[in-house]
Amino acid sequence: MDNIWLLAGISIAIGVIAGACGFWLIAGRDKNGAIGSKKQIRDLTEKLEVQQQQIDAHFVTTADLVNKLTLTYKEVYDHLSQGAQTLCDLDAATQVLDARKNVAKLIASDDARDINPDPTGPAKDYAPKAPDTTGTLSEGYGFTNDNRNT
Repeated sequence: MDNIWLLAGISIAIGVIAGACGFWLIAGRDKNGAIGSKKQIRDLTEKLEVQQQQIDAHFVTTADLVNKLTLTYKEVYDHLSQGAQTLCDLDAATQVLDARKNVAKLIASDDARDINPDPTGPAKDYAPKAPDTTGTLSEGYGFTNDNRNT
């Protein structure tokens, strides 16, 4: 009987030692895996921040270049207008100035439309049709007098 208790005690001791070693191996792997995951997250976060800064810089530069382009276009247009006034006769200069006023009106209307877009309103029937027929968006489209009564 003493051998059974000795065998049971040795088995329990071996089981506890094996369990402790297994736990140590599993816990050690999770720790290294967690450290690796944290490093990957930190690297990806840094990469995302750098990319966001590049995107911001790109659009700031693009806006600056578009503004410069607009100013250059205006300078060229002013130069042509002044040249037309000094080099052309009165009729041609008047035509150039009238055209310039029309361009200014178009630019102003484009700016106003961008700031306050027009409401879309209800759908319009632009489908091609014969002059005396109803369009496809008409309430009575496709109905005959027989169908309306039923």
